[in-house]
Amino acid sequence: KQVMPYIMLRHNTLNGLRDGIREAALLGRAWGMSDEWLFSAVLSAAFYFSGMESLNVVEDAIGDLL
Repeated sequence: KQVMPYIMLRHNTLNGLRDGIREAALLGRAWGMSDEWLFSAVLSAAFYFSGMESLNVVEDAIGDLL
């Protein structure tokens, strides 16, 4: 059940979609994802694929949740 929000977080981080990142994080939280898994999804997507500057979009989207 938690795999889908994880994949959504990675996908939206790769594409820089703020609303998608927030929606995936909220869905993941509702389905029991820990902060460590939320961080894992966005950090691995940013580090390996989209570049660390994409974390600015993540900060804007879910900075208040973490």
